[in-house]
Amino acid sequence: MGTKTCSAEWTWNGAEGRYNIAIQYFDLQVGVAHFTLKVNGQPFDAWAADATLPSRRPHGDNSIRRTLQNVELRYGDILRVEGTSDEADPAAFDYIEVTPVPSQY
Repeated sequence: MGTKTCSAEWTWNGAEGRYNIAIQYFDLQVGVAHFTLKVNGQPFDAWAADATLPSRRPHGDNSIRRTLQNVELRYGDILRVEGTSDEADPAAFDYIEVTPVPSQY
């Protein structure tokens, strides 16, 4: 199985401000897939899916959440998540969640 890539991209049309961005992905038992979050084409965060989890297929027992805190977003920013497969790990991700950073009192 060769290396393959997948991606999801969207334009932020919410209010400008600081947000927490959570990326839910699958870390399969074989291979080490790699993921990158880009904002406006620039790498913001990158990580390897290298945990030791029980399943060889995307499943609830190998679903992982990576949360990036306090990310500044402006209207029109382009967010892109890229995954690169490795061996039998297809770099699958489930969803991206963007929530406002709670106000501090």
